[in-house]
Amino acid sequence: MEKTELRPSYPVFSGSIKGITYIDGENFHRHCGQIESGAKPIFMYPPLGNIWIALEWFAQRFGIRTLTQLEREIDASEPLNPPSINNHTKSLGTQYSPEGVCYPFKPLMGYTLQSAIRFEQLREKMGHNAIYPVYMTHESTGLCRERTYGRLAEARLQDYYMQNFGHAEFDFYILKDSIQGVAEFVSFLLDASGKNIGANRFTRITNFIGTIKLINEAIKRLDLAESFEREVRYTQSLISARDFYKAERILQGARLELASGHLPDNKKDAVLNEMRQRLNELPKEREVPKGEIAIAGEIFLVEEMGSSAADLGSELGKRGYYYEKTVGHSHYTHKVRLDLRRLLGFCIRKINPFHKDHKRDAAAEAGLRRDAGGHSLDTAELATLINQGRARYDAVIEMFPYNCLPQIVDANIVKCIIPWYRLMFDEQTGIAGVKTRVEAFLEMIERRKGRKFTESRVL
Repeated sequence: MEKTELRPSYPVFSGSIKGITYIDGENFHRHCGQIESGAKPIFMYPPLGNIWIALEWFAQRFGIRTLTQLEREIDASEPLNPPSINNHTKSLGTQYSPEGVCYPFKPLMGYTLQSAIRFEQLREKMGHNAIYPVYMTHESTGLCRERTYGRLAEARLQDYYMQNFGHAEFDFYILKDSIQGVAEFVSFLLDASGKNIGANRFTRITNFIGTIKLINEAIKRLDLAESFEREVRYTQSLISARDFYKAERILQGARLELASGHLPDNKKDAVLNEMRQRLNELPKEREVPKGEIAIAGEIFLVEEMGSSAADLGSELGKRGYYYEKTVGHSHYTHKVRLDLRRLLGFCIRKINPFHKDHKRDAAAEAGLRRDAGGHSLDTAELATLINQGRARYDAVIEMFPYNCLPQIVDANIVKCIIPWYRLMFDEQTGIAGVKTRVEAFLEMIERRKGRKFTESRVL
């Protein structure tokens, strides 16, 4: 069907106009018809670290439902667990992914297909016109080819729906990490939830401002979760291996509390302090960690709990090493927070002729003369900070997909004065092999820290 250039009040589906994605005419009328008939949108999102905390809390406060919340309404015994990726997820995603795509696309595609299966099972029970799915994904705006994966995921999902369900009745939203992207997302939510249907201009403006405030509060909860996780990771490097999972359960409890829409804003600090007290009660085996490791590379592998990154973090923590993520949600949340200070700073940077991009300058010092896409600037900047003594780590472990060109470019350019270990991942990577290599790397770090350079080690 030929695309028609309609301009609805929210961006979604394929067909781009000035960088904004719009739906075609048929899907736009179908969507409006579902709202008028009383069909409720059910939102589904891909797993990526602690982002589920912000999304689940926001959904409860805003008055929409996610797939997890719908399942809990049907079965009260269903726990609120974070989305996770297992071997079946990777296998399913690989089956429906093009051969040459980066590894992160495959498990995310697999999780989207698993969500589709779960949703359609619920739709059969509740009635076809009772609910309809809204799939959300993220797309970058840089040079990395991940910027095209949102539309690719939509096309693959449409094929899967036609093959298995005989229809393709779903909405697909691609979120951009910019101020404009957040504003478009707010308009989409207000229309999808029906809050702006029949509303006058004043009500629309009030709804928009109220939604922005909720998004900012959700981002604050995400930042709190990231901060508390760093405290837990540090404590895990001090306690014994048998108490490691006690700290992990405390962390999971804090996540669930922050994700709950029933927890008042003025009570969240008290809840975290209680969790922090329980954490401090765990017996310590050492006063300081054996070492501090920087985890760099591609954000999916660094953040995703169900990937090899989680097992790598557990291995480091059990061995007494504290690890710190140098890429993650906490490094990018300031880009999507909409407040007066953020908007004022954005305007000043745009008109200031003397404004400098410190990240690009640091990457250039490391030898990266231009942005190679992905997280190449972050990796090169980290090397410069370490070489200049502004970041003190004992070693760096870089994690990236097998065919990730930005990280491969960095690997051939960036030099560092401390041990730098690069781990490549794809759908065939085994956890046991990764652990064996990490064990050998940690043993090398221990020997390096204990080595005395008073005599020759060659003779």
